Amino acid sequence: MERRRYLSLLPAALWLAALYGWHRWGLPVLAPSMTIFQISHGAGFALFTVLLLGALARLPATPYPPVWRLLAVMGGALAAGVEVGLLGLPGVLFFPLWAAALIGVALVSLAARLLPRSVLRLWLNLEKAP
Repeated sequence: MERRRYLSLLPAALWLAALYGWHRWGLPVLAPSMTIFQISHGAGFALFTVLLLGALARLPATPYPPVWRLLAVMGGALAAGVEVGLLGLPGVLFFPLWAAALIGVALVSLAARLLPRSVLRLWLNLEKAP
């Protein structure tokens, strides 16, 4: 039973790998502008945070939603920094892309605080939380 809970992290990990592949090999082929790169990072890491927050809510570590949000923001910021760093871009391009990814992460964290309880029950499995 416990192993199944940790499998909830799998979609977030798969999405992160797909996102890296897209940003490394897919998007540069299209030769988009910096704005497109920023939008892609923001939206991609917003979805990563949605998956990560849903997975963290199902782990047995803690039953408190504020801790889930904190861990999701920290995990999203770390993953975004690593992903943008692995792209091998110079520092001038690193910070705008990382900032765009952090905006996506922060918006999801705020949404997890402000969405109606009925949506949060589905997303975060709140019927089991105190």
